[in-house]
Amino acid sequence: MFVGFQNKVCTNLCVSSDGFTNEIRIGSILDLNQNIQNLLSNYDRNSHLSAMESMSNYSLTENQFANLVGKTRMFQHLDKGEQQGKFLTNLNDSQINNVVKDYYSCSNFRRNEDGSINMWNLYNLFTESNKSSYIDSNFERNVNCYDFVNHLVESIKNDTMSWYLHN
Repeated sequence: MFVGFQNKVCTNLCVSSDGFTNEIRIGSILDLNQNIQNLLSNYDRNSHLSAMESMSNYSLTENQFANLVGKTRMFQHLDKGEQQGKFLTNLNDSQINNVVKDYYSCSNFRRNEDGSINMWNLYNLFTESNKSSYIDSNFERNVNCYDFVNHLVESIKNDTMSWYLHN
């Protein structure tokens, strides 16, 4: 189940985490109703809108983007111990390749002339590349993209460490 905003221009499957429930186990219609009510009452539209708006206020340089791409591809090959404490990203290599291709060529969300890219455009490149996912993992990966980009935004905004952005 998902609750969020209706987009009139381009949805690009932008899904946020507090408005998504990947798995619901029910024993009756009353259980289903309770789960739906919980999802709707826990959804914070103001927080969701604020997070999406703040994405456009922060950018990556071309070098930071290159570092992000490399570290994202490296993450899946780290042993479990090294993965601990690092933000998990669910995009695979071919999806990351699509992000890089669209970083250069996407008519709507590509890089700026100086090579920088704002986080809103990056988020849309991630969700665009995720469209190739099977339906059973699509929403979960989109939520991960949303959380991942917000992790990067918070790192930039608060000048805190993110393994993906720092050497």
